[in-house]
Amino acid sequence: PISIEQVTISIEVSAQYASRSLGIIKQFNIQNQQWLQNGSLVAKVSVPAGLKDTFYRKINAVTDATAIIKEEKSQ
Repeated sequence: PISIEQVTISIEVSAQYASRSLGIIKQFNIQNQQWLQNGSLVAKVSVPAGLKDTFYRKINAVTDATAIIKEEKSQ
């Protein structure tokens, strides 16, 4: 079963891959989304802990592993 715990992930995607990444990001709970002047996408996403690896794998596949992904610490 998928864990009920949620993990918050910050992601930055370059303009080259931003539109392709947005489709994946929208599959999860977007907490914050910002388009930068250079066309890059910065977002904060809440992902079920059990799907964290799937999220990483999908983002890395569409960005050729160039996305900057940071998992935020739980408080």
